[in-house]
Amino acid sequence: MVLRFTIRMVLIFRINRHAMLVIIQSIQQRFVTINRSRAITFHVLTQFRQIALLGHLRRHFFKIVS
Repeated sequence: MVLRFTIRMVLIFRINRHAMLVIIQSIQQRFVTINRSRAITFHVLTQFRQIALLGHLRRHFFKIVS
């Protein structure tokens, strides 16, 4: 009786631990993809900012020249 109960507990624990690992891995994966997309967006934004800054400086430079 006790033995059967402990075996069941161990099995439940193993299954739950496996489920937890799977859940944790999927969460980590999601965080990685979120961070990657964030990094890409940040990269694109910085590029746009640099381009805008260059255009701004060019405009000023042309004003000074003309």
